[in-house]
Amino acid sequence: MSVEIQNRGYDITGDIWASKILGDPNGRKIIRDIHRDFLIAGGDIIIYCNYSSYVPKMMEHLSISEAEAEELIVKTTGLAVDVRDSDEYTRDVMDDEKGRPLVAGSLGSFGKYFGKREECKSGRYEGVSVE
Repeated sequence: MSVEIQNRGYDITGDIWASKILGDPNGRKIIRDIHRDFLIAGGDIIIYCNYSSYVPKMMEHLSISEAEAEELIVKTTGLAVDVRDSDEYTRDVMDDEKGRPLVAGSLGSFGKYFGKREECKSGRYEGVSVE
């Protein structure tokens, strides 16, 4: 998703880009458009992700309240569900034999937020193989 967000002109540099895009109505439109385009291309599952958008971080960097930060995170889910359930999709694209696509959630790693950056340490996955 982040590559496609960038391809559509949104700046994803910095540690809080995901929070910024969620807080920006144009950014949320980009996310909706990507979800829609994915479904039109035949996708069966929309995965929404708020990356590293955590309430305290959003409050600090976006100067918003706790309730506003929580609302933005909830909107992440809503964007995917709204696209899937939209008349545009269900009327013009949805394959009745396949049924409605699923919406799955994904949350970013908390290690980075809590300062341990565990997900960035080399050797974390030692001993893990594809097999």
